Amino acid sequence: MTAATTSSTAATLRAIEQQHIARVIADSRTLHEAASRLGVAETTLWRKRKIYALRPEAIIEGTTLTESQGR
Repeated sequence: MTAATTSSTAATLRAIEQQHIARVIADSRTLHEAASRLGVAETTLWRKRKIYALRPEAIIEGTTLTESQGR
């Protein structure tokens, strides 16, 4: 694997993780439930939300901060 392939794979995996987390949060009643469904601690979920800039109101609307900024 080349450095470029590794970099693009990592970017793709990050995008998949971001979308999955957003969907699980949207389908859950609480962040505790979402963390449980994802199999991570609540603190890990909070950290991931911060990394991916997932705002609660954007998640409810089915978009991420990045997507809503591009509109």
